[in-house]
Amino acid sequence: MRIAMIGDRGGGGVATHINELSKQLETQGHTVTKISPRRLVPPLAVARYLRKLVAGYDIIHVHGDYDVPGLMAGLAAAKAFGGGTVFTTHGTGTRYWRAGKRWGALWRDSARRFDAIVSVSEYVRRRLVQVIGENPPKHYTVYNGVDPSFFSPLKNSAEAKRALGFHGRYVVLYQGRLAPSKGIAYLLQAVPFLRDRIRNLAVVIGGQGELDMELKRDTRRLGVADVVEFKGFVPQDILPLYYGASDVVVVPSVIEAMGIVPLEAMSMKKAVIGAKTGGIPELVVTGRTGLLVPPRDPEAIADAVIELHDRPEVAAELGENGRNMILERFSWEQIARETLKVYSLARSG
Repeated sequence: MRIAMIGDRGGGGVATHINELSKQLETQGHTVTKISPRRLVPPLAVARYLRKLVAGYDIIHVHGDYDVPGLMAGLAAAKAFGGGTVFTTHGTGTRYWRAGKRWGALWRDSARRFDAIVSVSEYVRRRLVQVIGENPPKHYTVYNGVDPSFFSPLKNSAEAKRALGFHGRYVVLYQGRLAPSKGIAYLLQAVPFLRDRIRNLAVVIGGQGELDMELKRDTRRLGVADVVEFKGFVPQDILPLYYGASDVVVVPSVIEAMGIVPLEAMSMKKAVIGAKTGGIPELVVTGRTGLLVPPRDPEAIADAVIELHDRPEVAAELGENGRNMILERFSWEQIARETLKVYSLARSG
């Protein structure tokens, strides 16, 4: 099957999804051409896409919530040259889904014309159905995935801690963008509670973003700069080392379509504390793979961390269950198989 994959490959969750899915599809014998958007005004962007799609494809798969030119070009090319059309929405779509202005209307109209729409969680799928209707197009849920051979449990977490300078410390890890939607401020507000109960605490913040300076100021204001370490951007090749060194991973998001961080942490047998919002509860199941807490609740975050600190056998069991869930449902190999089913349905009409 010849597949055109349209979407941003510069970085972030969407780029990871496109790259890993493409790799698996190619492994399974399909040809994938990846086409990235450029910063062009819409008419020029549509024309650029059409030039790339003129060869014709069996499937045109557009990723991302904001690429209206990609949606329009994908539909035009499919109509001109044949093939099925699939659109994957990776976010909650607050910018376009309900917008009443020209671009919002154009976005919704374009999305409705696709043969199939994929959402990365049931939460996103339900929201999108409310906006553009149930049929047409056909809606499916295909989750984000993870590479369990890359994010593989370390045999000795103490060595990982020693390598990163956290020897003998209890490591609470946050990994992701430093953005308001990620709720990182609420984790920082939980740190004073944690420091009173956990000796040798280290709260490790991996990532960068617009809140970098503000969060560092908050850390000083809260008087916890001695136990919070900002690591900035963590390269993909050493990310497993950070997960391996952690005792618990916190995902305190306020808004989250699904999230790749919980998958990576679970793949490495780490218990996850996640906010009960968006698609997170579809991965983090209290008592099975982690603990859920209300969003925007620092005390609840602190209580959950303390519970896992005081009961390491529970944290280990949650981590084991999380790894098993990844192997059963969330490897990229499995995600590729589910995506191929959607492609077949899209082509059959």
